[in-house]
Amino acid sequence: MDNELEDKWKRRILNQQFPLIGSNLPGEGNGYHDRVSFDLNYNQSTNSDDRYNHWVYFVYFRDLINSFDPELRQRFHENVNFDLINCSENYRDTFKRYIAGQKYHYQGEILDAFSTLLKLLIQHGRIILEFVSWFDNETSDVYGFELKILPFKNTIIRNKNVQFEGIDRDGTTRKVKIPKNKCIVIDWPKKLGGYKGFSETINKVLSLGPKTPPISDVATLNPGTILARNKKWEEEFNRLLAKWGLTSVPNDLTEFYKEYNNLKIRSTGILCIEAILVGLNQVVQKLNIVLGEQASLVETSDFYCSVKHEKITQQWLNGTISFTTANSHLR
Repeated sequence: MDNELEDKWKRRILNQQFPLIGSNLPGEGNGYHDRVSFDLNYNQSTNSDDRYNHWVYFVYFRDLINSFDPELRQRFHENVNFDLINCSENYRDTFKRYIAGQKYHYQGEILDAFSTLLKLLIQHGRIILEFVSWFDNETSDVYGFELKILPFKNTIIRNKNVQFEGIDRDGTTRKVKIPKNKCIVIDWPKKLGGYKGFSETINKVLSLGPKTPPISDVATLNPGTILARNKKWEEEFNRLLAKWGLTSVPNDLTEFYKEYNNLKIRSTGILCIEAILVGLNQVVQKLNIVLGEQASLVETSDFYCSVKHEKITQQWLNGTISFTTANSHLR
């Protein structure tokens, strides 16, 4: 490392000791930033929608998230991890310090980022992030970054920019245009239907109504009618989500199709993680430009390898592997 680069890193590391507090103007905090979006009024909560009380969100998505969350997987001592390659330790420390929102005291920085993004992707089918650079007050050198999650209800992707609008913390209605090169979009995997397919499927599921009839209706319906209604609801729910895999399978499925379902839902989790990995590598590429390195983010295990998983799934469908082999792969 030459003297000039060494001095840059010393100053970056010094700046990194302080929280990211400041404005878009130098000298008003611990550095300044290039953020275009803004903080929304607290009352504009994305999760205030009644849809999040539906069974598909409350149970199905919850189970899907818990099954494939890399952070939870590692807690149970599984060999699941991601790391940077082709970079300096200073670069690696910088990435880990900010990728999960300044949770650097916590040992699972990168896994924590995957955990947060997996939950958002499964719940919404799309994540839009603004990459915010933080600059030294005096030298204007980049020393840190933030990933601002843009609520999908307040965000529209245009041809040349990303439009963000809403009521800010002061109660003012605002609308801004964020350059596309500052944004990272992570969509529901194309193999699972993409964002459009995700939205269409979820809308059909929501149109089924609640899993159980309202209490007011229960009082006027006989038990047989309620059971028939619930059975029909479950059959339609399962039919709509079968392509992604079911977290709770019907008892009348054969062992072959139960295992195939388990392989499908594993595929859904793997493809979602791979989509997030692609998105986080866009973050890495933006850092490479300002920090002058050629880093990449990779999985250091093969738990989330879609190529390997697709091979196992095809072998199961062809009858060329045993139940023991397939089940061992799923564990």
